[in-house]
Amino acid sequence: MAYLVERMEKCLRAWEDFWFLVKVVNDIAMAKRQPPPYPSQGPMLHAASFRKKILRGRQEPIQLEYFLAPEHPHFNNRCLPGLALPLSQWCSNSRRVYHIKEDLQAILGATSLEGITWNDVVLPFLSYALKLDQPVTDADGDSFDFVMVTSFTMIRGDGSHDRAIDLRFLTRKCDQYEPMSEANKSNIHRRMHQGQYDHVRDLVSQFLKKTDSCVGSFVQFSGEYLTLEVMSTAQQVYGLCREDMLGKLSEEIAVPCWETLIRIVVGMCLYLKTLPSQSPHRSEWRPVPRSGLPDPRAISNEAQVCTISSCYALTTEERVVLGLQGTRAERAAYELSCHFRQGHWRRAPGSGNDPNAPKTVHVRPCLVRKDRLRDGELPGGSGAIVGSTTTAT
Repeated sequence: MAYLVERMEKCLRAWEDFWFLVKVVNDIAMAKRQPPPYPSQGPMLHAASFRKKILRGRQEPIQLEYFLAPEHPHFNNRCLPGLALPLSQWCSNSRRVYHIKEDLQAILGATSLEGITWNDVVLPFLSYALKLDQPVTDADGDSFDFVMVTSFTMIRGDGSHDRAIDLRFLTRKCDQYEPMSEANKSNIHRRMHQGQYDHVRDLVSQFLKKTDSCVGSFVQFSGEYLTLEVMSTAQQVYGLCREDMLGKLSEEIAVPCWETLIRIVVGMCLYLKTLPSQSPHRSEWRPVPRSGLPDPRAISNEAQVCTISSCYALTTEERVVLGLQGTRAERAAYELSCHFRQGHWRRAPGSGNDPNAPKTVHVRPCLVRKDRLRDGELPGGSGAIVGSTTTAT
């Protein structure tokens, strides 16, 4: 389980390298008497001190504005340049990682969030992370198995304050990143001093391509979005991101990866509230096991992991329907009256007529009219693909 937070170590190294390389791009432009392509501010000037600041963040509050990516089209809508926010808040507020077991992940992914708003969601910490047993794969083939959740205060241009929630979805590719060595950086500085700007530009381009291996995506919800239903806000925010990136909206906005991951993030918050104290389905916080001595520069040295398991025992048929076992053919849909029903959240008994009562009771996903099945048969009909906006008939 040691790799649970090594993902953050890799991302921090990639973040440090990214801003070092962006500064070199600016330095090349200024050396050639050209205007720098990027604003010379924020992490471009202070990234080298970020690790030390977050390691001491509990004793000395970090001045986060020095490390936030400046407004620029090259940095907007990209996960890596803005990682200072979730990394610093995770180090300061919790250093906690929830490890979601496979069965629970499948159940949460198959549970509807209809009627649930962001204001109904109580985060267990201001900042924490989730590690999934089974990665969620998007249309490009990237496998997301790590989510950073951060609640923070957003300051508007007019000085007003808004609560905001930031979700960062990180892929397994982050673990493949090979950080720049001090020799690499010294070589760049030496060639810059010698005026070999074209060669340095080629080196920077090569290293920047490597930082792209720390791929991920992110979404932020604030203001009026927190009063709306969770899944509808995901669609709206995703649409705005696509508009920023592509200049126009596609005719169909499909967010199966975001939808599934957000279902799990929000569902886990609601699920934790249903577990009694000392529940066997929620482990004690345990230090992350290590194979060697602690690294004094590692941000994960004080990290702790809590394993969350499902309180439901799934039948073989349910495991097949949820995609935990069986082949694609076995999970294919047929026109049968027996069908799979998504789980959902409802208000506590006696409060159904109160529209302001929180939905704290989980109704598990299940097979409806299982008695209609003969031995060896699977439910079918018009089957919704869990986590997708498309349906198969």
